[in-house]
Amino acid sequence: RFEMAFRGANIHAFIQDRELRYTWIAGPRADDVTGQMLGRTDDEIWMSSEQQSVIALKRQVIETGKPQDCEVSSIAPDRRAQYA
Repeated sequence: RFEMAFRGANIHAFIQDRELRYTWIAGPRADDVTGQMLGRTDDEIWMSSEQQSVIALKRQVIETGKPQDCEVSSIAPDRRAQYA
């Protein structure tokens, strides 16, 4: 039910492990991107000038256990705009 609700919303959610590999993805286009993203890291997927700052922020969250917010725009490999 949770994944079905995400498919109807204009948001995506994901889980990454401690090495920042994607382990779960839900969202309206999750079926389209899951095979491209599962088991891969941001370094392997995203082409963005902001990529390294987002990765650094994620590592800081893992190290400190404190949540952080950020908003980023980037272009996915299929050239659609993405926001995280």
